[in-house]
Amino acid sequence: MTFAEACEILKGRYRTHREAARNLNISYEHYCALRSGRAHISKRTAEFIILKAKTVAPQEQPVAHATPANHDDPGMSLPNSGQSVTV
Repeated sequence: MTFAEACEILKGRYRTHREAARNLNISYEHYCALRSGRAHISKRTAEFIILKAKTVAPQEQPVAHATPANHDDPGMSLPNSGQSVTV
C-alpha cells in the first residue's frame, strides 16, 4: 500500500481528510502538507499512517465453499419440491 492509497482509505473511513488527520492526531494543515508533498514524510510517519489505514480498511472475507445438499436424504425436504405441506 502506498502513502497516497493509505490517505484515501483513511478519508473513506472518516469521510474527510480533516477527520482522518484528527484521528491520526496530526494537524489538518500538516496532514495536507504531507499529502501534497509540501512537507517531508519521514519513514516512521509514512509507516504509521499506512498501518492505521490497514487497521481501518475493510478486510476481504474468504469465500466459504458450499457443499452440495444431499437430495437423497429422506430427512431433507426442499421448498417447492411438490411435497404437500400441512399448516
